[in-house]
Amino acid sequence: MRSLRFWILLVGSLFVCGLYLEQIYLSREIYQQQRVLMGIQQFISLAPRYEESWKQLASRIYQVSQKDAALADVLKRNQIEVQFSKTASSAAPAPSQPVAPAQAPVPATAPTSSKAKTPVGP
Repeated sequence: MRSLRFWILLVGSLFVCGLYLEQIYLSREIYQQQRVLMGIQQFISLAPRYEESWKQLASRIYQVSQKDAALADVLKRNQIEVQFSKTASSAAPAPSQPVAPAQAPVPATAPTSSKAKTPVGP
């Protein structure tokens, strides 16, 4: 009887130790997944700022290409065109200080057709 009791206690304690190790492993996995999720959430929260930065960059490139023939040639060779959005008001008074446009241009990705058109704000 003592031998049977010993083996039952040994198997039971091994089972409990296995559950304890599994708990440690799973809690570590959950912690790592939460860190990844938090990183993704931070990246998503920064997306509007990146979008505004891209719009400002595209607007600035377009403005410079109006003055620089070499840049305009590079844009034309890469089939990048700029279209202004229709929502901009042309009768608005000029601001006393430069401000960011209400609707800035959207940067183009690689052209999928023969000509890529990028809408641009005022």
